[in-house]
Amino acid sequence: MSSRALAVTVALAAAGPVRAQVPEARNASELRTLVARLDSQLVVFAAARVRAEQATAPRRTARLAVSGDVVLALWDVVPDSLAQALARRADSILAASGVVPAAFTRSLVFVMQDATDTAAALAVPEVAGRRARPINIPVPLRGLDDWWVLDPLLGTFAASLDPTWTDWSQNAWGFVRWRTHEAAERGGRELTAPRFTVADRCLSGEARGCRLFLGVDADAHPYRDRFTPAERRSMLEGYYGGYPGVVACRNGDDAACVRALENAPYTGTGGIPAGGDTRAGLLAALAALHGPVAVQVALADRQGSVGERLARAAGVSEDSLMLEWRAWALSGGRPYHVRAGFGDLAAALVAVSLLVFLATRSGRWH
Repeated sequence: MSSRALAVTVALAAAGPVRAQVPEARNASELRTLVARLDSQLVVFAAARVRAEQATAPRRTARLAVSGDVVLALWDVVPDSLAQALARRADSILAASGVVPAAFTRSLVFVMQDATDTAAALAVPEVAGRRARPINIPVPLRGLDDWWVLDPLLGTFAASLDPTWTDWSQNAWGFVRWRTHEAAERGGRELTAPRFTVADRCLSGEARGCRLFLGVDADAHPYRDRFTPAERRSMLEGYYGGYPGVVACRNGDDAACVRALENAPYTGTGGIPAGGDTRAGLLAALAALHGPVAVQVALADRQGSVGERLARAAGVSEDSLMLEWRAWALSGGRPYHVRAGFGDLAAALVAVSLLVFLATRSGRWH
């Protein structure tokens, strides 16, 4: 038996008793403890498998490809023309996104998954001070959509953000392609064909409804504040009756619904009614309406809720930003104009009449 096979066999043997070691949970606290125990055992197994594979894997010497601020370390069998094309595409995508700061890109060497022997490549003076960061981009490049390049690069940046951003975004970072009309259309569809009541409230022009829909406030109880009792029950329909709180929820105990959702490992929403693409569209709207630099400022901010960070970056109130996003999404990302209603027109006429009256009373008109 090879050393790799032996290591994998040992790892599987160690993982075999995992199921037997996990008794039935009696409450939510015990369930979380058991899930954490299982996760740790699976991590040990996965690490053993990786070590076994690395022990027998052939050494693949890395070479560098540089374009602008981007440095890639690729397996040296990749043709130079293909390596340079990939580096140029990565550099152009990151530069066009307007989200990833140049300083972040200049701090890293992106190591492709096929390059396992990087010592010599990373020792050259040109990359001194840069940290190696593994990424998973398919090679060869031909015929691949930009998403294959964008996703791992942007995922690396997203992982560097603080938990407030990563929890809210749920890794929905496709917005950096700045296909503004697509991001706006997704938000517009969620507003005009709503799954949740708060989307209806946002559609009607209620800023608070938009904040709840997009989940930008640091709500202590998001499932209680952002969803109706019927919506909470619906989200728990797929859970088996033995899960803590589900039976009481189905029997009409709404507080049990809230507790069950707050403890559930997966609810389909993460406590935010708006989908990930729509949330990404909020950042696309910030860039479209206030400039890409505003997005960089917001993502670098580590104080307060998502909504507070976005509002500070835009230089407007949180409610104003929510209504700007609403109009932007409903217009399909096109420039929009605020139209005066009858009340606004009447107020303007009164103001003009008052100015004319005062002017005719002044000495210049006699």
